[in-house]
Amino acid sequence: MPSEHRFRQTRHTIALMEKTDQCCCADRRSFLKKLAANVLGAVITENAGKARIKGVEVEASANPVRGLDIGAGLALAPAVRAAVTAAAKAFERAGAAVEPVEPFLNAEIAAGLDGFFQARLLAEFQLLLPERQEKVLPFIVAWCRRAETLSAVDAARNLGLIMLMREKAVAATEPYDFLIAPTSPITAYAAEEATPGNDPAHPFEHISFTAPFNMSEQPAASICAGYDADGMPIGLQIVGHRFDDAGVLRMARAYEMMRPAQRAWPEG
Repeated sequence: MPSEHRFRQTRHTIALMEKTDQCCCADRRSFLKKLAANVLGAVITENAGKARIKGVEVEASANPVRGLDIGAGLALAPAVRAAVTAAAKAFERAGAAVEPVEPFLNAEIAAGLDGFFQARLLAEFQLLLPERQEKVLPFIVAWCRRAETLSAVDAARNLGLIMLMREKAVAATEPYDFLIAPTSPITAYAAEEATPGNDPAHPFEHISFTAPFNMSEQPAASICAGYDADGMPIGLQIVGHRFDDAGVLRMARAYEMMRPAQRAWPEG
């Protein structure tokens, strides 16, 4: 079946599901067989009468799905990898074919993102009155003042790298209806830290899975997919095509019906 035809059919099916939010179990399973996702990614295809894995290196372990790498940022924590892999397998059991997406970020793009926002915040910081500047978190001051050494050429280059990241994020999603990935490569870090490691020279290491889709203006949802050994929640990010906010919400709802039992919300 030609891929374009498959995508059109899949999207049409999703549109029909607007009328069946209160569906029975059989309808839910039919619904999931018509959806698509990518586990950095899993795509549920029209002809997925049986779950199958395409183009994924499989090993005999508890976490067989490999390829959960976006190309930059912190290494994926084992608990996060396990939770996202389990989510992929849940979609697979519902009729998904699992395919990895090649990493599309690199150190140059990540540095461009950092440099762009350094300069933007420095411009805002310099407009503050001295007494307001004194109230800014020292970490933020140290971070944005790194932009004082940047040139106009650097600024133009960094903006160009952000545009490149936008293009790469859209291109990575284009062959699929949805893309799923970790929301963060780690779980919660120390409350006293501005960012993991508290290093102004590396402020964005933990947002490598979310920043590309913020910049590409694609709708995304983060939904709890499990917990680490300390009980900290693990986010599963579901990304859709531009303007398909409703599809992302339906996909998130579908996962809510499949995910492991959730812990009680903390009180007090």
